[in-house]
Amino acid sequence: MTVNCIVQARMGSTRLPGKVMMEVNGKPLVGYLIDRLEKCHNIDKLVFAIPERDLDSPLGRFLTFRRINISTGPEDDVAKRFAIALKNYPCDVFVRVCADSPLISPFIVDEAATDYFDIYYCVGALGGQAETFDTKIFLTAAPFMKGDEREHLGLYFQRKFGRIVDTPEDFESVQCMLVKEQLWAHGAGWGRNMSRPMGRVGWRW
Repeated sequence: MTVNCIVQARMGSTRLPGKVMMEVNGKPLVGYLIDRLEKCHNIDKLVFAIPERDLDSPLGRFLTFRRINISTGPEDDVAKRFAIALKNYPCDVFVRVCADSPLISPFIVDEAATDYFDIYYCVGALGGQAETFDTKIFLTAAPFMKGDEREHLGLYFQRKFGRIVDTPEDFESVQCMLVKEQLWAHGAGWGRNMSRPMGRVGWRW
C-alpha cells in the first residue's frame, strides 16, 4: 500500500498573510515542518498542494529549493487541489497535514499512516493533527463536498458518519447512535464491536 503525505499550503492566509514563510532563527516555518515530515518512516512521498499562483512565490521557490514534490490547483477549492495532487502523485492512502502546523510530531503522522483503516482517521496532539483518507473513497466523495467541506476535508466524513452535530440531521444520527450504544452497553459491554472510544488523540470513521 502506497501512503503519501499531502501538505495543504498557501501564501494568502486571511488572518496572517505569508505565515508559512515567516522566519524563526533565519528559517521559515514551512522549513521546520518539512524537517519534521522528512523524519517520518511510514510515508512514501511528501507532496505540497499549493495554489497555482504560489508556484512563483517565496513558498514555491523555497519548496523547489528543498526539492519537495509540488502540485498546484485552485486556491479556494482545497478538495479540487487535493484531487489534482492525487492524480499527479497517485497513492492508495494519503495523510493530510496543514502547513500552519510547524510543530507537528512525525510520530503523529506515522501513526496516522499506519493506524488508519476503512474510511477516515484523524489523530492529533498539541503540535497539530493529521487526517488519513482512502484515496478512492475521497475522490468519490469530493464532488459531493460543499461549502466549508471543500476547505476542511475531514468535515464531510465527520458529518456523513454522524460524529459531530451541526444540523438537525446530524443530531438525529447521533441520537440514534447513542441510543444503540446504551442498549449495547446493557448487553455485551460499552462500545464492543460498536465504535472505538475517542481516546486522547485518535478518531476513526
